[in-house]
Amino acid sequence: DKMAVAAARKFAGAPLRMMSTSTSSVVKKAYDLYPQNKESFKQFPVDSISFKVGQNAKNEKEPKILFQEKPVYGIRHLSPVAVAGFCAFSEKGNLGRKIVNVQIKELKDAHLEVGLSLSPLDFQEGKNEAMVEYMAWIAALTEKYAEHLAEHYQEYPTLANKLNKNKSSDVLPILRATILKNAIKTPAKTQYDPYVGFRTKLYKSSGKKEPKIYCALDEDLKDAKLQRTHVPVYSIDNPEEEIPVSKAQVNYGDVIIVQTTLRPSLGLIAGQLFASLRQELRSIVLLQAKSSTATHKLSPFVMDAPTA
Repeated sequence: DKMAVAAARKFAGAPLRMMSTSTSSVVKKAYDLYPQNKESFKQFPVDSISFKVGQNAKNEKEPKILFQEKPVYGIRHLSPVAVAGFCAFSEKGNLGRKIVNVQIKELKDAHLEVGLSLSPLDFQEGKNEAMVEYMAWIAALTEKYAEHLAEHYQEYPTLANKLNKNKSSDVLPILRATILKNAIKTPAKTQYDPYVGFRTKLYKSSGKKEPKIYCALDEDLKDAKLQRTHVPVYSIDNPEEEIPVSKAQVNYGDVIIVQTTLRPSLGLIAGQLFASLRQELRSIVLLQAKSSTATHKLSPFVMDAPTA
């Protein structure tokens, strides 16, 4: 992501506003500065976001998102500082994982997956309050998107065909449940809290373009015209350079910030209605690895927050 790289480089060369030998103090500082960051979700109030019936390049009806009544590609923002929950983020993505009893055996079918949990940070007790608020923000946007689809579903052929077969006259609960389950994941084991999930295809068609190579695995798929979805990962140890794809990993228990773009999605997958507020991964900053005791600096995405 060019903007992520630019942000990292911009702040890597600037005087650090704080340095610490304690990773916990860096995480605390990042957490405290987060609400002021220009890409914090708090800079995008629910009342400033809306949805309308739009068209894609094929002149087909599709939902569009607006910010302050102006159409935008999506709401690009930073997640709160959070502990990673379930993850399948490495150069091979979730290759080998079973989904609905079907094992992912080929890289072309794999995804990159990151989950942000409610688990407390080192200085917290109970749940991560910023993540509680983030989930509430997502739930509120889910409600607005569901209300939009319920009001205009006859204008979306895919949606109309599916819902017109449903005997219920109230389609809002159906849409609300469909969108929310794709935005906030609920583990099958009830002892675990819900989490916010981010998921993107590991490889996509490069079309007529020559695929850009990021690691040896990409070389193997070059002839198939498959392009890796590149999600840069930055270590707080060296924010000027991204971690090489072959070494970039996000694991359960790591403390991270995710840069993402939230967009409405609507369609059919294997004949089933799919409606969601898709979270497109843009980049990740690793603030604290679970086993790390190294000296860290402040995140390049946090350093641009104004000081008090």
